[in-house]
Order: sequence, then structure tokens, then C-alpha cells
Amino acid sequence: MKKLQDLKFNEHQLIKNLVTLMVSWRLLLFIFQVTAMGVLAFKRSFPYVKELLKPFGQAIFWQWANFDGVHYLTIVQQGYLNTGFIQAFFPLYPLGVRYLTAIWQNYLVSGLLLSHLCFLAALAVFYKLLRLDYSANTSFKSLVFLICFPTSFYFAAFYSESLFLLLVLLSFWLMRQKRWLVSAICISLASATRLVGLFLIPALIWEFWQVNKLHNPGSKLKSLKMMLAFLIAPTGWLAYSLYLKQHFGDFFLYAHVQGAYGAQRTSGKIILLYQVFWRYLKMLLTVQKNSWVYYTVVLEFLAGAGFLLLLLLAFNKKLRIRWSYLFYALPAYLLPTLTGTFSSMPRYVLTLFPAFIVLGSIKNSRVLTLLLFFFLALLWLSTALFTQGYWIG
Repeated sequence: MKKLQDLKFNEHQLIKNLVTLMVSWRLLLFIFQVTAMGVLAFKRSFPYVKELLKPFGQAIFWQWANFDGVHYLTIVQQGYLNTGFIQAFFPLYPLGVRYLTAIWQNYLVSGLLLSHLCFLAALAVFYKLLRLDYSANTSFKSLVFLICFPTSFYFAAFYSESLFLLLVLLSFWLMRQKRWLVSAICISLASATRLVGLFLIPALIWEFWQVNKLHNPGSKLKSLKMMLAFLIAPTGWLAYSLYLKQHFGDFFLYAHVQGAYGAQRTSGKIILLYQVFWRYLKMLLTVQKNSWVYYTVVLEFLAGAGFLLLLLLAFNKKLRIRWSYLFYALPAYLLPTLTGTFSSMPRYVLTLFPAFIVLGSIKNSRVLTLLLFFFLALLWLSTALFTQGYWIG
């Protein structure tokens, strides 16, 4: 691990290092999946396996579209059906898959290709964003923690994680380059991918104010650009909401279907964070310890508690994490918890990139080594379970 701690490389080696990192990661996921197929029976714990997934061929491919991947695949193939919960999934990822299928005549392959390409691009943008403030060593360690995280396999799945992370990081990179309008377009696309994309808007306003409060604060042209950027930023979310209103009669249907979607979510009232922690403490004491459900409960609790701690540590001035990053990350963390559960939190935290900056800033080589091995062990187990039909997040 000392080699990682002392890592030095020139900028021109970036693509080579990132491709090597991603290929190594993807090979590990393949090994984890194949190993699981040999020791774990497939658990049919979600619908439409036979109807929607198996027609695409070998399990080695379609297992990456388990659970929510089935819903995304349904949207790609049939659009938004009036099933009572599918509207919880925002449209940009399935739209991207549909357009890519015009080139690559297979929905599943197109979606997996889109996820992989977006993740590779996200790694590159994340590194470039980090290098604005941190050393090559800290920047690369942050990427390693992201790619080794126990649920990073979702970046390789038929899910929107890779696309959303790329749009979030691009938005911040463009803010840092003072390209406000283009950043607003990325925010708009992010808000058409996930509702929490809207939390990039306060970050955009903050970054603009920080840049301009001492330099031409009264510039009409800059004010006009910012006003236009502010109007553009929420248009992805607005377009989807208007679509829901027109076709289903409910502007906020994506929120109102949360209860029907399952995962023990509560809709119609707000559950406070301390109540969620109390609920999970009780679950840790009552859920049967020898069931795979217990592992999921533990993983959800660790993700909820661990990332809350990491985001609080991000306020440490020594870490030099920008306030704008936290203006996005904190509400993006809190919003899912308001439904009363940490369900899917192990997946949602993947895009809370300031937490990975905190991890990448660890200087103690022993702590660094232990954490990475712990993450990799959980990544092996989580990948095995997910691909074999066990709920992870």
C-alpha cells in the first residue's frame, strides 16, 4: 500500500492510469460474479426475469440489469406504463439507452455500454476536478476509494449511477471554469436523471457569487448570464414533471409513488433522521442474524452512519472541501432519509463525492490499507449477492 501512498505520475499518464484502474476493477467484478454463480443459487426476488431479462441471452450479461434495471429496461422498451410506481425513475438514462440502441441494436448491451463509458468519463472528470485543489496522490486515492466502495458495481450495471455521477462532476468542473451556462445545462440534465440533481443549483449560485462578489459585482452581462443559467438549471426536472402532469395528472407523481414502490418507504409525511437511526438500531437487534437480509440492514446502516460522519468531517477546514460541494451533498444525503429508511442508501451515497475526498485525504498508511481491504471484501460480497438476485440497494 506504500506505493499507493507515494504515487506520483505526470498529467499525460492520466488516461492510461484511469483505463488500467477501470479494467482492473471490471475484471474483479467479473470474477466476483462468476464465483457467485458457482456457489449461490439465483434468487428470483424481483419480477419479469423470464419475460424481460432472459431473452437477452446469458446470465453473465442480464444479471447486471437485476432489480431497478428491469424497470429502466421496461421504460426503454415500452415507455412509462401506468403501473403505479415506474414513474419514480427519471427519464434521461433510459432515453440515452434508447438513442444508443439506434447504433447498437440491443437494449441491454447499449445500457451497459452507456454505464461503462459514463463511469470512465466520470473518473477522468473527478480527477481533473480534484487536481484543482489537491495533489496527484490525494486525487488518485479518492478515485481508488470510489472504485473500491462496496456498491461501486452499480456503475457497471443497467442503472443511472454512472450517468448521474458524470453530470454532477461535470457541473462542478464547469463551475470552477466559470462556464456558468454550460454548467447549468449539465445541471438540467442531472435533474432529468435524479431529483437530487436540483441540489446542484445552490452550488451554482454559491460558486457564481464567490467569483463575482469582488470582481465587477454590478456587471449587467454577468448578472444576465447568471439569471439565464438559473432558469436553465431546473428545466430537466421541470420537463419530466410537466410530462407526468400531462399523461398521469400528477406533477409530483415521482414522489407520490414512493410508497407503492416498496422498500418500506413512507410517503405523505416526513421522517426525521434520528428516527431513521432509531429504526435501524431496532432492526439490528431484531432481524434474524443468519439471513442475507441482515447483511443488507447492516450495509444500509453503515452507509447511513458512515457517510453522515464523512460529510460532517468534510467541514474540517484542513481538508479544503468547497462549500458548494457540501451544498449539493448534504441535501442529497438527507432527502432519501425523509421517507423513513436507509434503503438504497448504499447506492445513493456513490454520488456524494465530497465523502470520497475525505477518504482520499487519509495519510495513515495502516488505516488506508485496512479500509481498502474492508471495502474490497464487501464489494466482493455485495457484487455476488446483487448479481444472484439478492437485494443490496
